[in-house]
Amino acid sequence: MFGKKIKGPINLHMDENQFCAVWQADARDCVHNLKVNAPFGHYTLLFQDGKYAGMPQENGGSIYPFAIDPRKEGSRSDKKNFGSAKAVCISATYEFRVPWGTNSKYTVFENGRAFDVGASGTFFVKIDGTDAGRNAFRFYQTMLSHGNAAEMDTEKIRNKLRDQFHLVIGEAIEKSLKTFGRPYDALVALTPTEARQISAILFKEVEKVFQDHGLCFTPGTINSLLSKLIIDRH
Repeated sequence: MFGKKIKGPINLHMDENQFCAVWQADARDCVHNLKVNAPFGHYTLLFQDGKYAGMPQENGGSIYPFAIDPRKEGSRSDKKNFGSAKAVCISATYEFRVPWGTNSKYTVFENGRAFDVGASGTFFVKIDGTDAGRNAFRFYQTMLSHGNAAEMDTEKIRNKLRDQFHLVIGEAIEKSLKTFGRPYDALVALTPTEARQISAILFKEVEKVFQDHGLCFTPGTINSLLSKLIIDRH
């Protein structure tokens, strides 16, 4: 005896601290005209049998995962074309707050002298609002599609962003200090004003680091990116 089919509608929902939500099902378990609703301010990416079904549905709205044209209710014959479907709902406005810090000090040189440098701060990123639909898809491709998206919670995404940032921050800080133009000796006791000035320079060095993920830094990151910089003579 066959079980009851999923009739829906499926209302995707995210808590305040969630960035994305995923729904997926096999066609045999669903009615042909099943509807998936996303809340306003989100992008819904549809995959049918693992293939992307086109540009995202912007700003919430409804899609029909087993229809030839997902914007319209499908027929029973439409449904026969598909074995499964997955809808990924991504927030267009959610800002990731990512605290970071160097795990250990690294060494920089100036005029043949060695200095140990450590740093920490906080950055904020969100879906890049320039062509945000495409950027939501780019985020999915690079951050979610290689794992189980249903298990890719906000904290795991935050950790991946932090890990990637750590790969570039050392070189970026060294370049920023050279641009700042003060001798390292003079920066051993850094003032808050100097920290903000270096943070603004650092921002320019790293502002495109998440571009391939469809993400951008929020304006507030300019001041918070570098909150602590420790420079010690080696």
